[in-house]
Amino acid sequence: IPVQFHFMRWGHCLLRLSDGRMDGAFNSSFISERQTFARFPMRDGKPDGERRLMRSGYHLFQRKSGTAQWDGHTLKVSGPVGVPSGSFAITRRLREVGLTQVDQSRYGPADILLALRDKELDAAVLKSEEGMHLLRKSAELGAVLEMLPLPIAQKDFFLVYSLPFMAVRSAEGERLWEAIARERETPAWQRLQNEFLGSAVPKP
Repeated sequence: IPVQFHFMRWGHCLLRLSDGRMDGAFNSSFISERQTFARFPMRDGKPDGERRLMRSGYHLFQRKSGTAQWDGHTLKVSGPVGVPSGSFAITRRLREVGLTQVDQSRYGPADILLALRDKELDAAVLKSEEGMHLLRKSAELGAVLEMLPLPIAQKDFFLVYSLPFMAVRSAEGERLWEAIARERETPAWQRLQNEFLGSAVPKP
């Protein structure tokens, strides 16, 4: 199946998926409202985790001198918490645990961690793999920032398709989902995933 990749902000990605300008998008967590314009791999009426792209936790990041606390139930942060622009699911989760100052003004994890370093944010909530990859790759960030151990949330992330695409090419879409299930844990897949994460390393 020939695939063309277009890198764009998540909000723009969902908009173009909803109006049919894009055939698919990744990585999307499952939100029931997204079913009005996107098709997820489903089994027995639920998202099929066997056909996910990845499973990731969202963790809280702060400066090593920070005072943020998360015990799995109660979140205590004194100032704004950064999340990537368009991160609707994790923003909803943060609202559920009582957070009122959610900052979605920055696009990607690298920008958010730089703002956290510069004390423009009190904390950040990012996918654990992305955040820790950046801390390992940037000695400067790794020296001053840390990830708290308990996840804020655990989610599966999927390749999703537009409704127009699945209306005419559902067999191809299903084959690609099945291929993801076969390949996801292979060394080649893991290498490509690490290369993708590495492209987000912030510049000094």
